[in-house]
Amino acid sequence: MNDFGKCAAAAAFACAILGAPVASAQDAALATAGQDTLGDLLARDQVAIGWFVPARTAEAAAKAGADPRMDFVFFNMEAVESYKPAEMQAFIEGMRPVPGGRRQTAPPLMARIPVFHDDPAAARLRTSEVVRAGAQAVVFPGMETAEEAQQALDAVRVAASGRAVASVFIVESELGVANARAITRLRPSVAIPGPGTLRRVYQGDMVKVEHAIQVQLAACKEFDVPCGITANASDVATRVAEGFRVIIIYDRDYDATIDVARGLAGRAPRPAPPTPAEPESAIELWNRGATAFGVFVPDERPRVAGDSPAAGDAAAPLYTREGAARLGANPLYDYLFLNLEGRYDASAIRTVVAGLGPSMAAPRKTLIVRIPPIAADGVDAARARVAEALRLGADGVALPHIRSVDDARQAVGFFTDAGGNVWSRANPNGTTLAMLMIEDADTLAQAAAIADVGGYSVLACGIGSLTRSLNGDRAAAERGTQAILAETKRVKAVNMLTATTQDVESRVQQGFDALLAIGPDPDAVIAKARPQARR
Repeated sequence: MNDFGKCAAAAAFACAILGAPVASAQDAALATAGQDTLGDLLARDQVAIGWFVPARTAEAAAKAGADPRMDFVFFNMEAVESYKPAEMQAFIEGMRPVPGGRRQTAPPLMARIPVFHDDPAAARLRTSEVVRAGAQAVVFPGMETAEEAQQALDAVRVAASGRAVASVFIVESELGVANARAITRLRPSVAIPGPGTLRRVYQGDMVKVEHAIQVQLAACKEFDVPCGITANASDVATRVAEGFRVIIIYDRDYDATIDVARGLAGRAPRPAPPTPAEPESAIELWNRGATAFGVFVPDERPRVAGDSPAAGDAAAPLYTREGAARLGANPLYDYLFLNLEGRYDASAIRTVVAGLGPSMAAPRKTLIVRIPPIAADGVDAARARVAEALRLGADGVALPHIRSVDDARQAVGFFTDAGGNVWSRANPNGTTLAMLMIEDADTLAQAAAIADVGGYSVLACGIGSLTRSLNGDRAAAERGTQAILAETKRVKAVNMLTATTQDVESRVQQGFDALLAIGPDPDAVIAKARPQARR
């Protein structure tokens, strides 16, 4: 390719990526941070290297937002049933880099939509939707003719509405390969032969597959269009040497391939992303001002039709060492909440502690046990249960339905009597968690006075119980929750609250220090919130 051709091709792609207003803001930030944009790389005839996103999860988005080696991400919505632009938009939001991290801006996103010629009207609508949702490039799979290619380019032009958005064509059928020159002559931003689909098309005949790949590469070189391809550690050297300038790496090969690809492309290796931090206990997280996430220890008892927790002795919750061990191995959880409020059972504490393993594990999950309220069986019973739970290995005890300042003082005294070194921000070397819960309408007026008692770790609102106490008035319960949150901020105590996928991000923003994930998929709740909490 002559110098004029290189400039022409690079300019076309750079304008497509960099001309959009969102990307322009990125350019400015990247310029000051020394981080190349996709257009910068191609303008210098460099190789751009990106990641084929394996899942639409918060973890994947956070990885993309943290890794400085990624030049772009490839987001796949080719199957009609998987076309969900709202999920793509959430993924883009989740790629926001952590302040002070090695990336200053999120990588641009290429969105692959369903095949254009299967439903051109729908494809035009989808093009507009993904551009509106934040995609900086639209990927058109299965391109077969120049007419289809022109329709796709026109769809991008209309969707961009005066901005420039990249168009990426994938040629992956016999008809598409036959028309590779006619398709590429129309100058998409990038053209890609699809090895996986071509392998199926040619029934595993890799000689034919490779011939098709080289036909598309030749067309790209002829018309000065950057050519892309998927690659792994075993073939990336060959692909870079052949002249492919956009390399897409699958997740299974990512770490083994990306630095090799960067070196082969003549790009100085950037530092690898930081290794994941060692797990931290809830106390360690709170000592450094971070949000801790936890889950209820689930009842493992098999349910049968008509069975319910209120069905007598047969409905006693079941906890197993194996179940506790699984919870202890889940990296999303910082603490576990064992709810024995309705049925105190010391053997359940023993079982969960045994399943979690020794406290010197790296580190063992923080275990908080909720016992029945003081009013249920009296002060002596509550005091004995606090002492027993701590002796059996619990890291903390939660006392529900604190109804007065006297209740709060008595509860704090239980921990003193048990010899616990209660952690608080005033005593950061403490090892025992004392948790008090306000969850009755009549107690809300005493929230400030209870907060001032001191000597405890966590002051929380039981929003579910409070709502019932307020005869189902959710708005009033929310006001009560926020009032208790304000008191905990005033006295610098931790505030814990349950959260769902619908509200967990807002709870992080509001400043809750501990969130207890509930709902059908607690892991999804935590995964959604961790980027918001910068974790």
